[in-house]
Amino acid sequence: MSRAWLVLAAGALLVGCGGGGGPLEGAGGFEPPAGAIGAGQGEIPDRVERVPSYRVQGAREGTLLSYRVRLRNTGSGPVTVTGVAGDEDVDGQFVSTRLGGGPVRLAPGATATVEVVGRVGRCADRAPGQLTTKFRQRFRYRSGDDEGTQDVDLLAILEVACAAR
Repeated sequence: MSRAWLVLAAGALLVGCGGGGGPLEGAGGFEPPAGAIGAGQGEIPDRVERVPSYRVQGAREGTLLSYRVRLRNTGSGPVTVTGVAGDEDVDGQFVSTRLGGGPVRLAPGATATVEVVGRVGRCADRAPGQLTTKFRQRFRYRSGDDEGTQDVDLLAILEVACAAR
């Protein structure tokens, strides 16, 4: 199989998984969950610059958490962010459940802050105190008649550690 064919196949696989391109990008402004502490700077895979890191320590399974992040519409038409989509590959122990405050409409080139609400989960799968990191969020959006999902870099790292059982 030629190298060009492999690159095309890999790109199609990413788009099919919701990780492909779309009209949204992170625009900074990450606000961690209440009670999170600063954990210095961290590295996100595939990024050169270091980003702020925040830690939620000793969380109990089922605890509600939320964070806020700014999004930018890079498309040529209006986009409505309609929700979040859970993804075990990017969620870690923060299980995304919904947008706080409902859908958010973005004109082309505009930015807006969205709130992501979730809960602490999957603690039984981890050792007490084990950190998982979240640095991307999968958003649901509508643009014209099209609906889709897109993984967006948060431009920050959220670490979550479950309490001892």
